[in-house]
Amino acid sequence: MKKWVSVTLCAAIVLAVCVGAALVSLSVLQKPEAEPERYILRDYNGHAALFEETSDVPLAEYEIYTVLLPEEDAELLREGIPISDQNQLQTLLEDLGL
Repeated sequence: MKKWVSVTLCAAIVLAVCVGAALVSLSVLQKPEAEPERYILRDYNGHAALFEETSDVPLAEYEIYTVLLPEEDAELLREGIPISDQNQLQTLLEDLGL
């Protein structure tokens, strides 16, 4: 009888720990993450510039002149190219000739 009570008590403790861990996991998964800042690389006065997605003031300007680019690249810059991180920006700037 004592063994049965001990086994039942151990099973109840294990169950409580598992349920607690599941609740903690769910609460972590349900927390919305902050959206990463988005940037746009676009034409600004004839050359490439980096903007925050919602701003008209450039964060950085680059010596990549739109008129010297192939027409496809120049058109992409006129429309604006979304940038999500520094690596993507660096790769794009290198592709455009900086």
